[in-house]
Amino acid sequence: MYFSFHHFAIFMCLFLLGSTSATLDTISANQTIKDGYTIVSDGNMYELGFFSPGKSTNRYLGIWYKKISYGTIVWVANRETPITDRSAMLKLSRNGNLQILSGNTTEIWSSNSTVSVQSNNPVVVVQLLDTGNLVVWDRSNRKQSIIWQSFDYPGNTMLPGMKFGRNLITGREWFLTPWTSEDDPSPGLYYHWLDPTGYPQIFVRQGPVLLWRFGPWNGQKFQGSPMGNPNPLYVLEFVHNEEETYYKYELKTSAVQRILVMPDDTTVQLHWIDQIQDWAMYGIAAVKDSCGHYGLCGPYGSCSINRYPPCKCLVGFRPQVQDEWDKANGLSGCERKHALDCGSGDGFKKISGVIFPDTRRSSWNHSMTLEECETACRMNCSCTAYANSDVSGSGCLLWFDELIDITESDEKQDLYIKLAASELAGTCTF
Repeated sequence: MYFSFHHFAIFMCLFLLGSTSATLDTISANQTIKDGYTIVSDGNMYELGFFSPGKSTNRYLGIWYKKISYGTIVWVANRETPITDRSAMLKLSRNGNLQILSGNTTEIWSSNSTVSVQSNNPVVVVQLLDTGNLVVWDRSNRKQSIIWQSFDYPGNTMLPGMKFGRNLITGREWFLTPWTSEDDPSPGLYYHWLDPTGYPQIFVRQGPVLLWRFGPWNGQKFQGSPMGNPNPLYVLEFVHNEEETYYKYELKTSAVQRILVMPDDTTVQLHWIDQIQDWAMYGIAAVKDSCGHYGLCGPYGSCSINRYPPCKCLVGFRPQVQDEWDKANGLSGCERKHALDCGSGDGFKKISGVIFPDTRRSSWNHSMTLEECETACRMNCSCTAYANSDVSGSGCLLWFDELIDITESDEKQDLYIKLAASELAGTCTF
């Protein structure tokens, strides 16, 4: 009698709590995962449980790689509310709310999710998927629906399939923030986001200070980013419509990749190499070169890392404050040598090989030709420049007001800047 009861107890413990050796990927309503126990995704790729980062003794609920690079954290739930002991547990309520409790009663963190009011008899479960996504499902009917998912709340890591952008209906934003340090997963000083204002582009700020950006999506990538289509390992997707604006990447192969923002804001693409059992690191962005900071050369200034001082006024423009430029400070930017008259005399000069200026004060039309784009800019007195929106030579981007944060690069797109008639003689050079 003792033997059977003993084994039954062990079975129930594994079922209700999971364990480091269990392969259960799901818990149901009112079941718990206590500190010291885990659940593992079906393909044994990811594991969820409580952990302590670096040298810290604080406890956090997180997701890490199980099959490879064991212990490499890709997501943390209670980033800002650490647990100081090992009394924590993860619990799923009957209405679909995921909670971290300390000492059985104190709520440390909650998903603040609830099953739809249409579900009269909700059947909810939380499941760790092989994508690294933790999902709370409503399985009340044949077509199960997502109540909540960790992919909606990224931290310092972007995994394949994660969205980066914004839901324009609900206002939900998918952004990245690094850890404060290797020992502290709380949000650090930097904030990476996709700004949907004007024509979307990627920005990074430190506190209130705008640091740098990637230029607009050109049909293959965000200008200035080394990640682009076509690529043998992954495909990049950019969606921009009335409901949502987001960017994501999906793997084409069984490769393991992630994008990581480090505490110092260095952003890297990491690729797992089986032969060496380690991550190969490819840099994506960091504010380290002379043109890294946003707007370094001010309005109508152009920045080049191959020049010192790095700033130069665009053709047809001159420094606004010459004394500052003489001291290698171009922040005040440039002004027109000759004012526009908003008449037939105004024209355009082509500049090649630049990352386009900030597009928050822009509009676009993907069906217009370059000729139609020029006409639209010429007819609008506030339009200061135009370009194809797609690197293939289609679509129209129109800029209004000052042009800022232009960087000279090897980008294969042309920018047409509006100038007074007196500036249109000769060829265009920087």
